[in-house]
Amino acid sequence: MISKLLKSIKVYFSFVICVLMLFVLVACAEQNGSSDSSSKEEINLFVAASLTSSIEEIVRKFTEENSNIKVIVNADSSGKLSTQISEGFDCDIFFSASTREVDELIELGLIDADDTSKILENNLAIIGFKDKKYIIDDLEDIKSVDSIALAGSSVPVGFYARKSLISQGILKGDYPDKTAINKITGSEISEVLGGVTISEQSNASTTITAVAEKSTDIGFAYTSDVNRNENTKVILKISKDLTGEIVYPLAKIKASENSTDEHIASVQKLYDYLQSNMAKEVYEKYGFSPLSSRAEH
Repeated sequence: MISKLLKSIKVYFSFVICVLMLFVLVACAEQNGSSDSSSKEEINLFVAASLTSSIEEIVRKFTEENSNIKVIVNADSSGKLSTQISEGFDCDIFFSASTREVDELIELGLIDADDTSKILENNLAIIGFKDKKYIIDDLEDIKSVDSIALAGSSVPVGFYARKSLISQGILKGDYPDKTAINKITGSEISEVLGGVTISEQSNASTTITAVAEKSTDIGFAYTSDVNRNENTKVILKISKDLTGEIVYPLAKIKASENSTDEHIASVQKLYDYLQSNMAKEVYEKYGFSPLSSRAEH
């Protein structure tokens, strides 16, 4: 009787020990998983909204090849992103839709001029809904529509749109004076166009959406933007003589004093990857014209 009792006690304690060991193994596995995740180098990549689709594809390929690196993408208007960087937001790489924002950050000492590269070129265009017929042969013809989606002047696509209207003689303004162009409001543009409603947008992405959803008749966007929404099309490609060159520069933000060598190396790896031949093919697929491919991959 006693031997049976002792045997039962041994079985019970053996069971308890097994259960405890199982809990320990699970806890260790979870801890290791958490450790693996936390050990990844995180890179903050700020990109112009018009680059969203192409960057998503490139970053996906990059992280597949570099499992120890996590890329956090922040896409918005270049003007807004530049302001965030100047205010101290954590950013490692900035891909802007114009040189203006990068030049301003260089002046602030946040970017080294040697750590920038002009990567892409784009074109301004009047876009419309894909199944709608338009008679717009030049900029003067936009007076015939009821509404236009137009980004604010702090957004590169909105800035270039205002420049084109000044160059065409539709708007009055000092063409090379950025400050003067920035002051041109949607109300002023509406007035010179004969009362056309100007639907002010926050960036290139919201402009495309406004046209695709028929919230406006047409919109000022980039030729590459129609590749991001199947419900839009280019109605009129605007000459560079009116806008000037539309160049997308890539820039590394100066590393902070507490940045590790591993982090700096990871940032450089992504910076080079965004200029690689593979990336160039993706940009072209989305309607951009690559200017160079400094880093071979």
